[in-house]
Amino acid sequence: MRSLLSGLLLLLGVATSAEAKCAGEWLDVLPAGEVELPKEPHVLVRLGGRLEKHDPGKDLEWTAGAQHVGVKVVTSFKGYSQQVSLVKPERALQPGKWTLAFKKDPKLAELAGRVVGTWRVSEEADSTPPALTGTPALKDTSWQEYGCGPGSSITLSGAGVNEPHAFIEAAVTVGGVTTVAVLGRRDDLVELGHGMCSGNFDLAPGTKATVVLTPIDLAGNRGAKSAPIDVTAPGPKP
Repeated sequence: MRSLLSGLLLLLGVATSAEAKCAGEWLDVLPAGEVELPKEPHVLVRLGGRLEKHDPGKDLEWTAGAQHVGVKVVTSFKGYSQQVSLVKPERALQPGKWTLAFKKDPKLAELAGRVVGTWRVSEEADSTPPALTGTPALKDTSWQEYGCGPGSSITLSGAGVNEPHAFIEAAVTVGGVTTVAVLGRRDDLVELGHGMCSGNFDLAPGTKATVVLTPIDLAGNRGAKSAPIDVTAPGPKP
């Protein structure tokens, strides 16, 4: 049943950065495992479906053999049927291979020991802030009706960073209230919207928002902010 659903979603064209996943649970992490991390690494963890209720700061840990290091949540964002958290270890990691996983705790039942990601950690200490390489702007918006609900895409371009694996913090202000989320990107693109069943921001059609982007690298250094970008959330055509 699950494979049939996945195939249907691909046929509907929903396989984007806000990929619709309507059933069960899912998790992913950035950067990919082949990327070497600095000794105080920041990684982006996405928990969706049944997993979004878990607290990365309580339920995850860094491990290397007999070594166990707790997780500190730098920032967390409750998106559309998912939780996205920027996390780091409670102390600098020793060089070597490290795994981020759910704690081997009976309270976690089936998740105990489940791996989120594995990387090699170097001795590198990075204090250089990243920088945007372009001028962020609204690229396009779109609204599509699907079988289980709408997909609302709000794509910003110009969000390239001079460090290839850096994240983007998006501060979205609506009616004087600002919500902050740290997100992944595809080259110089950042997706603020959502697919049929999951994604980042769930802005009602016609909502006017102002967005400011800030690059954050794998060591947690913050770069300069972008100028504010005005966006209007898409909706169904009349």
